Amino acid sequence: MLGIASVTGFDKKVLEHINSVAFHKNFVNRYVSLCLVDLETGEVFYNESDDRIKAYLPLFKPFFDEEKIRAIKKYVVGRLELKDFAVLERVVKETADNSEEGRMLAKKAFYDLEKEGIGKVKYEKEFGLVIVKS
Repeated sequence: MLGIASVTGFDKKVLEHINSVAFHKNFVNRYVSLCLVDLETGEVFYNESDDRIKAYLPLFKPFFDEEKIRAIKKYVVGRLELKDFAVLERVVKETADNSEEGRMLAKKAFYDLEKEGIGKVKYEKEFGLVIVKS
């Protein structure tokens, strides 16, 4: 099992390629299975035709403190109701004591809220990472 992790995520083309028939025919064999891990969102990507790796996916999924993420998400939803947007730096400062772990959890909360359709995560030159109300 080979896991490749990224703190910046993976390009859409890479994710499409890893799930393609061409990838399965040319790069999947009984000795090697590949799993891509997005450390920011906690998502794992693999070729769905590779049955062996499915049993090992829990080993590749990053562990996040779900209770802290719930609290951050609640705060962000409140900000979205007030201002229609939330800035990552402010969320980290106000909910996570400005720590690096807090930054990671806040980013995860932003991406979770985006998946839930509550907001859209963007990078704004002036503010950095923000989530804007959908």
